[in-house]
Amino acid sequence: MKLWRNLFVLLALALSHLCCVVVAVNYCYLLWAPELNSAPASAAFYLIIPYGAGVALCRLLALFFHKKTQ
Repeated sequence: MKLWRNLFVLLALALSHLCCVVVAVNYCYLLWAPELNSAPASAAFYLIIPYGAGVALCRLLALFFHKKTQ
């Protein structure tokens, strides 16, 4: 069970870092190329929602497996 806990902790960390990269790239794209899109630059922040749900799910699974090992 310790392996599963560590796996989900690493997955949560990877997802949070990936979220930062994806949101930053999309924000820059929407900000610097307004003639190519119809959405405002702040629309890039809506991408935080699915990544946040994934991070929360991984965190809950890591806590579940942590309690199971004790």
